[in-house]
Amino acid sequence: MSPFRKQVLHMTFRSLRKPLPEAPSFEFLGGDVKVMLSNTVDPKTPTSALACSSCLSIASPLWKKFLYPPWAESSAPVAQLDFSSDDLATITLLLRITHLQFQNIPKKLSYERLLQMAIVCDQYSCTGLVAPWIESWLSDEKTSLKEDGKEGWLFIAWVFGREDIFEQLAKKLVLEVSTNDKGDCILKNGELIPELMPY
Repeated sequence: MSPFRKQVLHMTFRSLRKPLPEAPSFEFLGGDVKVMLSNTVDPKTPTSALACSSCLSIASPLWKKFLYPPWAESSAPVAQLDFSSDDLATITLLLRITHLQFQNIPKKLSYERLLQMAIVCDQYSCTGLVAPWIESWLSDEKTSLKEDGKEGWLFIAWVFGREDIFEQLAKKLVLEVSTNDKGDCILKNGELIPELMPY
């Protein structure tokens, strides 16, 4: 868990405009909950897979509340969870970890995938779920954070508790960022700083 106090944020970064790689499929045979996932072929029609409610409720306190809402009259889990607004490849990877399907978990993630993973883990309060892979995924953080266009490292460091990296990038941005006539924060390349940042 991150040592920082933070607000739950949802961000859209310009660097994520390019499509991310195709997501692997996910299915947990014998699952008792249908999960709705985004569809890269037809965005208007989500796809679905089966998941285990027990695995989901252990992995994330928010998923547990979604599955077993306190106002529900029955103790049985809800029949469906909707993840169609989440990045497909990222939520699929998280579901695989949740269901102990470790054989295809990558040792490295691209910057774009790391940022999406940070957003999803923060959104669902499940950063601890990916702890065994953090050191491997963030192995090049000290060099990657210095590259222009990767200001999202500030949020990645914030979510995963990388205090040194957070401080380095925060100091770098303080020296490089300026403001325009409207009061917007401008990066040295002339682009607006991502709208939502940790605070």
